[in-house]
Amino acid sequence: MIMTMLKGLIVLAGMPKWAIILLWVFGSLLALYLLTIIVDLLFVLAFKRIMKKHNRALCVLHTSKLDNIKKVTELLKEKNINFSPEFNDIVLKLDANDFANQSEAKCTEAKKKLTYLHQELLFVFSQHQELFDEPVFNLAKNNIEEIDRNLRMNSIAYNSDVLGYNYWIRFLPCRYIFLLLKIKEKETI
Repeated sequence: MIMTMLKGLIVLAGMPKWAIILLWVFGSLLALYLLTIIVDLLFVLAFKRIMKKHNRALCVLHTSKLDNIKKVTELLKEKNINFSPEFNDIVLKLDANDFANQSEAKCTEAKKKLTYLHQELLFVFSQHQELFDEPVFNLAKNNIEEIDRNLRMNSIAYNSDVLGYNYWIRFLPCRYIFLLLKIKEKETI
């Protein structure tokens, strides 16, 4: 090994000065490019890990909102307040597993249905002002609204991380490596 290094130095000593400078410049550029790739890869992995955390948090919040809506619906049925068949059908069919992956079409559709359920409940509350006299309904309404605020905040955080992830995927020196690895951009929600 030492002999190989000595032979390499002897070869360098016999090279013209401009060739040695060119070799150093080329080596430095190659090292800088490799460092850029490593930093880019670290950013992509960090954003991917953070997006998974946000995805789990959003899943929990959506599930929580669905559970609260189901509970309020049952309380309202006890008060003989009925809903449309479409509303009841959505409440029965909507499942917590639908919210597992925020970037899937199934989750987007489930979120639209959840929004519909929330709006219908708000409409029922506006039609029956006497419900606000009961602390159970006030508490339930406030819980749903608090979950909704948390959903919006977590959605903003998720979307900002998706934008960061997409930036580093498209970062020019490393873009072609990610294309070869078939790593694709994520969609915002």
